[in-house]
Amino acid sequence: MEKDMTYKKLGDRNKLAGEHPWGDAGQLILVLIFLVVRIGDSFVFHFSTFLAHEIPIYVRLPIALVILAGSVYFIWAGHRIIFDEISEQPRMIRTGVFN
Repeated sequence: MEKDMTYKKLGDRNKLAGEHPWGDAGQLILVLIFLVVRIGDSFVFHFSTFLAHEIPIYVRLPIALVILAGSVYFIWAGHRIIFDEISEQPRMIRTGVFN
């Protein structure tokens, strides 16, 4: 018995297409908060720039690459859990990266 290797797309999964009521407004609020913090830090507080002078680039770059690789893994694992599993009844996912 062969396993069916067809994958569903987001458009094929009607139950996944809903949006949170605060989705767009929340993203706009978060962008504004980010801009306020970034501008305040760049011109007034200088919290994020003092480490650039203390820690050399050859130490910061490998750390950044490890964090980037980890985040790509979590994105891949999360998408795999959501889109590979097909269930009749909607339910909360509590496995893998969503545990």
